[in-house]
Amino acid sequence: MGEEISGPEAELDAGLEAIRPATAIALGLRKGGRKRDDPKLDVFLDEQIDLIRLQKEDLSEQRELVLSRLRLGRWKDRVSLALQAMTTLVGVLVAGAVAVMAWQAHEARGLLIAPFSVPSDFVARGLTGQVVAARIEDRLAQLQAETVSTRPASTYANDWGNDIKVEIPETGVSVEELTGWLRDGLGQVTRVSGEVVRGPAGLQITARSGAADAQEIQGPEVDLDGLIGQAAEALYRQTQPYRYGVYLASLGRHEEAAAVFASLAKSGPAEDRPWAYAGWASILQGEGRHYDAIRMARAAIALDPKLDPPYQILGVSSDAVGRWEVGFDNPGRELAVLQDRSGIGRPAGDISGRVRFLKAVEAFYDSDFQTTTTLLGQMAAFDLEGRAGGYLPQHLRARALSLLHEITAAERAEAGPMDTNSYQAIPGRGTTLGDWAQVAARLEQGRGDPELGGDSQRTIVAPLLAQAYAHLGRLEEAKALIAGAPLDCYRCLEVRADIAGLERDWPAADHWFADLDRQSPHASMGPSEWAASLLSRGDLDGAIAKATLAHKRSPRFADPLETWGEALARKGDYAGAASMFAQAAERSPRWGHNHLVWGDALLRLGHGGEARNHYLVAASLDLSSPDRAMIEARLAGATPGKVGNAQAGQ
Repeated sequence: MGEEISGPEAELDAGLEAIRPATAIALGLRKGGRKRDDPKLDVFLDEQIDLIRLQKEDLSEQRELVLSRLRLGRWKDRVSLALQAMTTLVGVLVAGAVAVMAWQAHEARGLLIAPFSVPSDFVARGLTGQVVAARIEDRLAQLQAETVSTRPASTYANDWGNDIKVEIPETGVSVEELTGWLRDGLGQVTRVSGEVVRGPAGLQITARSGAADAQEIQGPEVDLDGLIGQAAEALYRQTQPYRYGVYLASLGRHEEAAAVFASLAKSGPAEDRPWAYAGWASILQGEGRHYDAIRMARAAIALDPKLDPPYQILGVSSDAVGRWEVGFDNPGRELAVLQDRSGIGRPAGDISGRVRFLKAVEAFYDSDFQTTTTLLGQMAAFDLEGRAGGYLPQHLRARALSLLHEITAAERAEAGPMDTNSYQAIPGRGTTLGDWAQVAARLEQGRGDPELGGDSQRTIVAPLLAQAYAHLGRLEEAKALIAGAPLDCYRCLEVRADIAGLERDWPAADHWFADLDRQSPHASMGPSEWAASLLSRGDLDGAIAKATLAHKRSPRFADPLETWGEALARKGDYAGAASMFAQAAERSPRWGHNHLVWGDALLRLGHGGEARNHYLVAASLDLSSPDRAMIEARLAGATPGKVGNAQAGQ
């Protein structure tokens, strides 16, 4: 069936249908033979012609009207569709806004403090519940600011970060109230409420956080601000236990901090436990309890291998107790965590600096001391958990400079509070300059240093002081001191070997050197010192063999090359010796003794001018007293005896 037509088009068709039958009959009569001069028929046809003309005119006018109505209809249809689309869009936007608000509420982490209930006379004095809540807010913000931690907010089981607000009561329903309802229902906002009442002891402030036990603080009314501060601290301890532990450590309240971390490490939420072990390790390290710090750092890494701070603690404490193999392994493990950007607990802007520091540490353990000093440059102190500026890279640089035999520069780099690194730089004055009396004096001061207690005394101060005493001829005191040092401590074994050598107990010296090598098969310091010991006994081939081993392990280490050169010179191979001294100078360019023996080798080869140049260079550098006397003699024209026969420390 066709579609039924309505509207203006239907009216037009109806008019046409009314005239068509009569006109058709008249035309049929005319065509059917009726006479042509039939006046009535002619009039009728003329009237029909006039009617058709009028209808055409009317149709023309109606056409414009119909087209106008059609246009209007189409416009109405479009407006209707647009309104429907806008309604749908508004619905989608409202639904989206609600979804966004719900998601934001779900992710909300903050602290909302409701106005406290206070006595009526407090209100009259202007101390309203909202004022008390604001003072609680201020104190909590201050506690946050005084907490030194690298821990990201996202790793806390309960974090309200810096979003601390006082709730302001409102009438009616607002967007803010709707957001608040969503945060209460979906988020993890910590709500605090409480009251201030008078009691027998004065004022009692009660603060509540969620379903946790209420915190009650009592005291005299004149100390209202102090009571509010105590209430805020109690809330901080209850709601942010890890941050509270770090805050205590920042104030030097180490025993309290350790108790907080210990409790959290053993029974806290899973998110907090590895961080609690790391914080506990940091406290123990600061107290010089390095073996315990190592255990806690390892516990933290076992729980979360991506956590960065415990690697840092493990490295520092392992070095302090002389576990050098950890020094070879630990920086690489931490670098792997940082470089794949999966590490936690290191601010993004600090990663490049930390990577640079770790590469300097790797170079140090590889005895590439030039690279260490270059990488550390003027690197500033960095924070440890709970200890702002707790590690001074310049003190590691001082150790490296000392091992490059640049004693003056090393002592400049020791500036600042002494630590395990700066104490280990002190013996360089003895090994390079032969000034063991000054070394002993400084280390004796270290025995009373409160910042260097615990294990550091047994693994750093006592062994190094024993070494100084032995070189000063105080062998019995030296042996008594070293007897209490651990047998798994690298520097302790080095000192035992040195003391045995000074007593010319070569079997004992070899025993300790062999133990060094067994405990740390990657280290080059032990073989290098063994080579120097063999050289002092006249075992030239043995010295060359150990120097070769040390050079193979650490190609950038100057000392084994210098010892190798002295052994070759004593064998009469002055050209080979000069070559070794030249290579040593590339690695330690400001080592005065090396320039002295290099000059001696060149002089033996007949290169007097070059020899003099090296003597002049040596004269401008750090030298022991015997070496300086020898330089003066050479410059005055004296002929060298044995090359290197005045080496400091031998």
